[in-house]
Amino acid sequence: MTGTPRPVVFLPVTGGQASRLVAEGLLGGPLPGYSATADLCATFDLAPGGEDAEFAAFQVASVAALLAGSSRLVLVARPRTALLNQAGEQGNGGVEIGALELHEVEAFFTDTEPSVCRSASRGAAGHTIDEAWELPEVQAVLAEHPLSWHDVSELAAHLELQEG
Repeated sequence: MTGTPRPVVFLPVTGGQASRLVAEGLLGGPLPGYSATADLCATFDLAPGGEDAEFAAFQVASVAALLAGSSRLVLVARPRTALLNQAGEQGNGGVEIGALELHEVEAFFTDTEPSVCRSASRGAAGHTIDEAWELPEVQAVLAEHPLSWHDVSELAAHLELQEG
Protein backbone atom coordinates (compact mmCIF):
# COMPACT_ATOMS: atom_id res chain seq x y z
CA MET A 1 0.00 0.00 0.00
CA THR A 2 1.39 3.36 -1.01
CA GLY A 3 0.79 6.26 1.34
CA THR A 4 0.63 9.94 0.60
CA PRO A 5 4.10 11.23 -0.22
CA ARG A 6 5.68 13.33 2.47
CA PRO A 7 6.07 17.00 1.54
CA VAL A 8 9.51 18.38 0.76
CA VAL A 9 10.70 20.79 3.45
CA PHE A 10 13.74 23.05 3.17
CA LEU A 11 15.35 23.61 6.57
CA PRO A 12 17.99 26.30 7.06
CA VAL A 13 20.36 25.02 9.75
CA THR A 14 23.63 26.01 11.31
CA GLY A 15 26.75 23.88 11.07
CA GLY A 16 26.30 22.98 14.74
CA GLN A 17 22.76 21.73 14.14
CA ALA A 18 23.89 19.69 11.14
CA SER A 19 26.74 18.21 13.20
CA ARG A 20 24.30 17.15 15.94
CA LEU A 21 22.03 15.58 13.34
CA VAL A 22 24.92 13.56 11.90
CA ALA A 23 26.31 12.55 15.30
CA GLU A 24 23.02 11.67 16.98
CA GLY A 25 20.76 10.85 14.04
CA LEU A 26 18.15 13.25 15.43
CA LEU A 27 17.76 17.00 15.64
CA GLY A 28 15.20 18.09 18.19
CA GLY A 29 12.82 20.89 17.45
CA PRO A 30 10.88 22.81 16.93
CA LEU A 31 12.71 23.55 13.69
CA PRO A 32 11.58 26.21 11.23
CA GLY A 33 11.40 25.18 7.60
CA TYR A 34 9.83 26.20 4.31
CA SER A 35 7.60 24.19 2.02
CA ALA A 36 5.47 24.67 -1.08
CA THR A 37 2.31 25.38 0.91
CA ALA A 38 -0.90 26.89 -0.45
CA ASP A 39 0.05 30.19 1.26
CA LEU A 40 3.45 30.27 -0.45
CA CYS A 41 1.83 29.53 -3.81
CA ALA A 42 -0.62 32.40 -3.28
CA THR A 43 2.19 34.78 -2.24
CA PHE A 44 4.30 33.97 -5.31
CA ASP A 45 1.31 33.45 -7.65
CA LEU A 46 2.36 29.87 -8.40
CA ALA A 47 0.44 26.71 -9.18
CA PRO A 48 0.36 24.29 -6.23
CA GLY A 49 2.36 21.08 -6.53
CA GLY A 50 4.84 22.29 -9.11
CA GLU A 51 8.60 22.58 -9.22
CA ASP A 52 8.33 26.37 -9.28
CA ALA A 53 6.61 26.30 -5.88
CA GLU A 54 9.33 24.06 -4.44
CA PHE A 55 12.01 26.34 -5.88
CA ALA A 56 10.32 29.36 -4.26
CA ALA A 57 10.33 27.56 -0.88
CA PHE A 58 14.00 26.70 -1.41
CA GLN A 59 14.85 30.35 -2.18
CA VAL A 60 13.01 31.52 0.94
CA ALA A 61 14.95 28.96 3.01
CA SER A 62 18.16 30.25 1.43
CA VAL A 63 17.35 33.79 2.59
CA ALA A 64 16.44 32.49 6.06
CA ALA A 65 19.82 30.72 6.20
CA LEU A 66 21.51 33.98 5.22
CA LEU A 67 19.72 35.72 8.10
CA ALA A 68 20.95 33.03 10.49
CA GLY A 69 24.63 33.35 9.66
CA SER A 70 27.31 34.14 7.14
CA SER A 71 27.09 30.79 5.34
CA ARG A 72 23.98 29.13 3.94
CA LEU A 73 23.22 25.49 4.73
CA VAL A 74 19.79 24.17 3.74
CA LEU A 75 18.67 20.59 4.36
CA VAL A 76 16.14 18.99 2.01
CA ALA A 77 13.93 16.64 3.98
CA ARG A 78 10.69 14.73 3.86
CA PRO A 79 9.80 14.71 7.55
CA ARG A 80 6.89 12.78 8.97
CA THR A 81 3.81 14.85 8.22
CA ALA A 82 2.53 14.32 11.77
CA LEU A 83 5.36 16.60 12.88
CA LEU A 84 4.72 19.23 10.22
CA ASN A 85 2.69 22.27 11.25
CA GLN A 86 2.29 25.66 9.67
CA ALA A 87 4.19 28.28 11.62
CA GLY A 88 5.44 31.84 11.30
CA GLU A 89 6.19 33.13 7.82
CA GLN A 90 3.08 31.35 6.51
CA GLY A 91 2.99 33.57 3.42
CA ASN A 92 6.52 32.35 2.69
CA GLY A 93 5.67 28.68 3.20
CA GLY A 94 6.77 28.65 6.84
CA VAL A 95 6.35 25.32 8.59
CA GLU A 96 7.61 23.87 11.85
CA ILE A 97 9.09 20.43 12.33
CA GLY A 98 8.79 18.83 15.75
CA ALA A 99 12.06 16.92 15.22
CA LEU A 100 14.12 15.69 12.30
CA GLU A 101 15.71 12.29 11.87
CA LEU A 102 18.76 11.90 9.64
CA HIS A 103 17.04 9.27 7.48
CA GLU A 104 14.39 11.89 6.57
CA VAL A 105 17.04 14.12 4.96
CA GLU A 106 17.58 13.51 1.25
CA ALA A 107 20.13 16.17 0.35
CA PHE A 108 21.57 19.51 1.35
CA PHE A 109 22.58 22.73 -0.32
CA THR A 110 25.48 24.90 0.72
CA ASP A 111 27.58 27.82 -0.45
CA THR A 112 30.60 26.93 -2.53
CA GLU A 113 32.23 30.19 -1.43
CA PRO A 114 30.85 31.14 2.02
CA SER A 115 32.88 34.34 2.10
CA VAL A 116 30.69 35.92 -0.62
CA CYS A 117 27.69 35.84 1.71
CA ARG A 118 29.24 37.59 4.70
CA SER A 119 28.44 41.12 3.56
CA ALA A 120 24.88 40.20 2.56
CA SER A 121 24.39 38.40 5.86
CA ARG A 122 25.58 41.43 7.84
CA GLY A 123 23.35 43.74 5.79
CA ALA A 124 20.32 41.51 6.25
CA ALA A 125 20.79 41.02 10.01
CA GLY A 126 17.75 42.09 11.99
CA HIS A 127 15.44 42.06 8.97
CA THR A 128 12.49 39.81 8.25
CA ILE A 129 12.69 37.46 5.28
CA ASP A 130 10.51 39.81 3.23
CA GLU A 131 12.69 42.81 4.07
CA ALA A 132 15.93 40.91 3.43
CA TRP A 133 14.55 39.59 0.12
CA GLU A 134 14.37 43.17 -1.18
CA LEU A 135 17.96 44.12 -0.27
CA PRO A 136 20.26 44.49 -3.31
CA GLU A 137 23.06 42.52 -1.64
CA VAL A 138 20.71 39.61 -0.91
CA GLN A 139 19.34 39.65 -4.46
CA ALA A 140 22.93 39.63 -5.76
CA VAL A 141 23.77 36.55 -3.66
CA LEU A 142 20.64 34.75 -4.87
CA ALA A 143 21.31 35.61 -8.51
CA GLU A 144 25.09 35.26 -8.66
CA HIS A 145 25.91 32.61 -6.05
CA PRO A 146 23.54 29.65 -6.28
CA LEU A 147 23.80 27.01 -3.62
CA SER A 148 25.49 23.73 -4.50
CA TRP A 149 23.51 20.47 -4.19
CA HIS A 150 24.95 17.51 -2.26
CA ASP A 151 23.60 14.07 -1.43
CA VAL A 152 22.98 13.58 2.30
CA SER A 153 25.71 10.91 2.33
CA GLU A 154 28.21 13.77 1.88
CA LEU A 155 27.02 15.79 4.91
CA ALA A 156 29.50 14.41 7.47
CA ALA A 157 32.47 14.96 5.14
CA HIS A 158 31.25 18.48 4.31
CA LEU A 159 31.02 19.36 8.00
CA GLU A 160 34.52 17.99 8.63
CA LEU A 161 35.89 20.21 5.84
CA GLN A 162 34.13 23.25 7.30
CA GLU A 163 35.62 22.59 10.74
CA GLY A 164 39.12 21.89 9.39
